Amino acid sequence: DVQWNDIDCAVAYTDCTLNKKVFGDLPKFIDELHNNGQHYIHIMDPGIAADSAPGTYEPFDLGKKMDIFIKLDGKYIEGKVWTNVTVFPDFINPRTSEWWYQMISEWYKKSTF
Repeated sequence: DVQWNDIDCAVAYTDCTLNKKVFGDLPKFIDELHNNGQHYIHIMDPGIAADSAPGTYEPFDLGKKMDIFIKLDGKYIEGKVWTNVTVFPDFINPRTSEWWYQMISEWYKKSTF
């Protein structure tokens, strides 16, 4: 048996966040599933919100620092995913795997999917 959540459990549809007002007990629920021999899948979308204030959203802040988002003529290629201005990781860049691993590892500490 498997339970899954999409990005709707996040704060404003941002990866690696949890909307505690709606899904505050999600980590406890995941633990209960695991204790029952069941599984949990958390769907992740690598589109990263780029409209948050500096220092408030680690996936964007670290990705910007590591220079891993797709650019054209020196500017980020932006899209609109869900309700946010979004940038996209360049998975051809070897540093992007390091960034993605770090983001997923930090998220796993909060929500053992």
